[in-house]
Amino acid sequence: MHLINETPLAAHLSRIILDPQRMIGAVVAKATYVASPTTMEFSAALSTIQVSPAPGNLDHDLGIRRGAIDVLIDGHAVARDHRRIAQSVAGIEIGSFTRHVLVHGARQWRRWLGRLGPSMPEPFTEVPLAWEQAYGGSPVVRGLRVPHPDNPVGKGYHPSPAELHGTELPQIEDPQVPIASPDDQPRPVNFAALPAQSRFRLESAIDPEAPVERPLPTIYNRAHPHHRMPLGSIQGPTPVRVFGCTPQGAWQFMLPWDELHAWVVVGRDEWRLPLHLDTLVFTPDQRSVSLCYRAAFKYPYTRAVARSVRLLRR
Repeated sequence: MHLINETPLAAHLSRIILDPQRMIGAVVAKATYVASPTTMEFSAALSTIQVSPAPGNLDHDLGIRRGAIDVLIDGHAVARDHRRIAQSVAGIEIGSFTRHVLVHGARQWRRWLGRLGPSMPEPFTEVPLAWEQAYGGSPVVRGLRVPHPDNPVGKGYHPSPAELHGTELPQIEDPQVPIASPDDQPRPVNFAALPAQSRFRLESAIDPEAPVERPLPTIYNRAHPHHRMPLGSIQGPTPVRVFGCTPQGAWQFMLPWDELHAWVVVGRDEWRLPLHLDTLVFTPDQRSVSLCYRAAFKYPYTRAVARSVRLLRR
């Protein structure tokens, strides 16, 4: 089977053997739009599909399906006009969907009158929205590294609170459960793609009520579980507001939309499938947003039979 792309979007066709008689095909299309003074303009140069994981990362754009729409921000929490501040809020609104994180300047655990507490945050102009800045870490205890199951690359975690003095606290927190005591061990949060070893990846993909433990499609999602939207919840242009991530203030625009279909032909049989949006990546630093669409289908494998899939945009 081969792919005929009749759209300006980047596209890729994956094929997987299901059994000796059947195959699974998956079409992925990706569009990146960049803000201009009046609209969002399509960028062919930035609309590239990642077909293999980057070093140290399990993520790529391929795969048969996703279980939800990932909402990711690739960028920084930034102070307005680059004025140094001690604390801010960064987040996103997509229609009625709203998520945000609390951002601090650098802090350490300090002992005051015999009790450990967070120091005052140092002023900052920007903080990377990266998991290294969220709660977690991999401290060494008695010669052994003990990674936090949710976020082994973060900071602020230690299985023995008495050992926290002088260590760094996370700069990115869930505003509902900020750390105040060394006994606090909140679940971390961030807008970046989950670390490869994060428990979040597996935890949200297992249905405890299923008779057989079979991973749900969310096993392939890479956003924090709280930063996912239901599949199909975006059906067209939608107002977006990204805040706390640019020195100019909130970035507001209408989310671009491409209505895509895959026209599958196998011998004399043919059918059309809609592609569904399952990934949104916002890059405030360059004022761009990437949208990833996907459709999967089964088809019979027969030698000497013409097979093709045509990507169409309405």
